[in-house]
Order: sequence, then structure tokens, then C-alpha cells
Amino acid sequence: MFKSPRSLFSDPELAPEAAGQRWGRAAWVVLGRHLCVHFVLDARGVPGRQTGAFVSLLAPRQTPFADAASVFLRQADRVHVWAWPQSLQEAALKSAGAPGRRVVVVPESLFGLGIADGAVFRDSAQGVEGLRFEGSNLVDTTWWPTAPDATARARWAQGAVQRDEPGSALQRAKAGRTWSTAWRPLVGARSASVPGAAVLRQQALPLAAWCLLAVAAALATSAWREQRLLQAALQQTQARLDRGLADVRANQRMKGPQQRAPVSVDAQWQDQARSATRSLQFGQVWEGLAAALNEGGFLVREFVFERGEVKLTLVSGFGVELDLASAIVALESSGLWSKVEILDLANPAAVRFGAKPRESLFEPAPR
Repeated sequence: MFKSPRSLFSDPELAPEAAGQRWGRAAWVVLGRHLCVHFVLDARGVPGRQTGAFVSLLAPRQTPFADAASVFLRQADRVHVWAWPQSLQEAALKSAGAPGRRVVVVPESLFGLGIADGAVFRDSAQGVEGLRFEGSNLVDTTWWPTAPDATARARWAQGAVQRDEPGSALQRAKAGRTWSTAWRPLVGARSASVPGAAVLRQQALPLAAWCLLAVAAALATSAWREQRLLQAALQQTQARLDRGLADVRANQRMKGPQQRAPVSVDAQWQDQARSATRSLQFGQVWEGLAAALNEGGFLVREFVFERGEVKLTLVSGFGVELDLASAIVALESSGLWSKVEILDLANPAAVRFGAKPRESLFEPAPR
């Protein structure tokens, strides 16, 4: 371990006062309370791990400096923020007298006595500071350039028990004890300085650019591979569909006239049966379907013909949810059907349709 210097910075025109040393690699500069502004943010509903992002978003809106450095401390649902001008920060870092070390700036308010309940008044580097606690959590803090009278103290304490903390700001800085260790520098607010940070910032942009290029190249390669896989799957599916169409055509050519055994039944029932079971010209249907569905990448997963109606299930050849509007347009534009309706929408990736074939698609029923 190393020891680093600690100093109290209370006047931009003067050098900081030495306040001993602390264990650690970072030197501390204790900033006088009169050089800071303090405000409280309501953090109800904000998860603890997101406090930094919450403060980064809201703190700049309440900070009166165009370019500020700050630290924050969360106590229950309150977030206390101490902020100061960046120019003051740079002056404090320059006069810290710790070359080659990391320097952290901490507001004077965090040093000294923390109590469970009540109001604490103490002499700061200049003026008087008051801190009010409830349930061991800081509720509010303020600063007076001169010591307030009893009436002002009582009004600010709001009925809490009052007590005076002995000692000076330099003595509290030398003791080096903060009443809470949960305070954090605000990321991006430059409340800490590291030697060589300017060089790191200069190198950060090219490094980030190279990282973005590498990520973009990886994404492009992944997209290209995915597209190739989809194309291959679609080609394989189309080849199976073409083989199925060829088999249907071959069966149509080989099918001869069917011999039917004479049956003695009611003539009207026989006419109805012939009408319901008359042959659908499957070859013509499949050719029309292939021409209509191929362009949209649709595949037929079910094809049933019963009692004069075709029931078919369509899926996307790209393995995604079926584009319902495009599928209906493809079916209707094929010229095969006199009516198309949706039978089942339970599975968006495989939708079942019912279609009434046109009269021209049926073979004449034998008499």
C-alpha cells in the first residue's frame, strides 16, 4: 500500500492547506463547503444500481454551472449532490501537490460527525454549515457565510435536536473520516483526475471506431451466413415441391378410366354423390399454386380435397411468421378459386385456408 497526501482547499487565491496523509494511491482534496452548491434529487422507484445513470441525467439540469464537477450520495430515496465549477476543480487539482498520482476532490460536508437524528452545526472552512439527519440518513444541509442566530438555527432545524460539532474544517480533514462511505464521483463530471487522461481521451475515439468497425463486420458476416442458410433451405423446399408436382403429373397420365360396379341406389342420391366426389384436376391446381406461391416464398404444408372444397395450410419458406395479407393475395390472384377463406389462425406461422375451386378445375362426372 501507499500513502497519498490530503489537503483542504478553501481559497482559489491561496495554496491548499496540508491535512496529513491517507492510505491509498489517490490523493484527496477536501473542498470547502462555501465553494459548492448542494441539492437533493428524489430517487423513489430508482433501483440502486441505476442511481449513477439517474443522477447523470437529472443533475446537470439543476447545476448552476455550464461545466461542473460533482459527487453524489444516495440516502434511502434521496440523492444528495454537491457540485462546483470545473475551473475551480482544475485549480484544486493543480495545487494538490501530488504529481503522478490520481487526485479525488471530496466536499467538506462529507467529513466529520454523522448522527442518528438531529441537526448538527459546525464551523466550516469559511462560515457555518448545518446538517440535519433523520434515521441516520442525511435530510438536508445548508451553509451560512456568518454564524446564524438562534431563531435562524431553530427555523432550519425544524424542531430537531440541535448540537454543535467541535473542531475546525482542517481538523476534520486531518482526521480523514467521512460519516458515509457511499458517496461517488459523478461519471462524466470530472470530479477526479488521472495523469495522462488527455492522452487516453485522444486514443479513445480511434479505439472506439475500430471496435465499431469490428462489430459491424461481424454483424455483416453473420447476416450473410444467415441469408445463405435461408436461401439453401428455400431451394431445398422448392425442389421437394417440384418433385411432388412431377409425381402428381405422372399419376394423372397413368390414371385410366375407372370401372365402377353398378349399384342399385336412389337416383337423386347417386347424382349428389357424383357431384360431391367428382375429380379435381390436381395437376392444373398444383401448377397454378406453384406459380402463385413461389414468388412470395410460400410453402404448402397440407392439401386436402373433400366434398368439393380444398383445405390447405401455408407456411413461409423463410421460417418466419406467415405474411397473411400476401398469402391471401397470392391465393386469390392464382385464378384457381371462386372463394378463399381463413379456417384457422391459431398458429401465425402455419395458417389454414379453405378454397372453393372454380368449375373449370373439375373433370366431367361420368354418367
